Amino acid sequence: GWRPVDGRTYAAIYVAPNGNDTTGNGTSAAPFRTLTKAIDAAECGATIYLAEGTYAPSAGESLPIDLLNKECLTIHGAGAGKTVFDGEQGERGKDAVRLFTISETPQLTLKDLTLTGGYVESDTRGNPSVAQAVKSNGLRFENVSFFGNAVRATHQNSVVDGLLVAKYSSMVFANCSFEANTYKVFRSWSYCSTLIGGLLSADGCNLQVDGCRIRNLSFDMTYDGGSNGVGGTYVSPGLFFYLSGCECSI
Repeated sequence: GWRPVDGRTYAAIYVAPNGNDTTGNGTSAAPFRTLTKAIDAAECGATIYLAEGTYAPSAGESLPIDLLNKECLTIHGAGAGKTVFDGEQGERGKDAVRLFTISETPQLTLKDLTLTGGYVESDTRGNPSVAQAVKSNGLRFENVSFFGNAVRATHQNSVVDGLLVAKYSSMVFANCSFEANTYKVFRSWSYCSTLIGGLLSADGCNLQVDGCRIRNLSFDMTYDGGSNGVGGTYVSPGLFFYLSGCECSI
């Protein structure tokens, strides 16, 4: 049987656009309204089922979705294009938050959903990205659509950035699509010692990319006066990635 939220482990948690974070208890009969609430209630081994519909800050989601020490979770949508997580981040100002931050979270799976509306702008030293994973092994993105997201970085100094930034993690992308995403870097002044990036920027990672589709990627880098500049749609022949110290199979 199902239990209300009481701090104990859930085998499954249900979320739906017609759910309620106050009166719902995460069961199929009384789902939560937000992924934010479901992750807060989830413990190791839980599967979070997102019903068809749109999940967004205007409906109560808190960005970024923070996955810290949430082991062995599966976030399972109803299908790419059916379950949509929308960050609602148009180009409306700098330092907009990212969609997801995954840190020290092993064995996390996201599948059958669309991630859209992510936008990050930064003009300070750092790693601007729409999603970030750090020290997390066993990450799996399956049938996930990354659609209409954007990164815009300016005045950067020693930066690795991109739509997704991963450090010291192992990740699998299976049957995913990357479409109509935008990556812009501009006004990089002479003190920018290193400026590198692309669709996926990874440092010290083990990556596997199987059956993925990349279409309509907009890339724009204006590089002015620094000592090093690496990036672009094709960072290495045939790749849409910036990779450093990684193992990668495609």
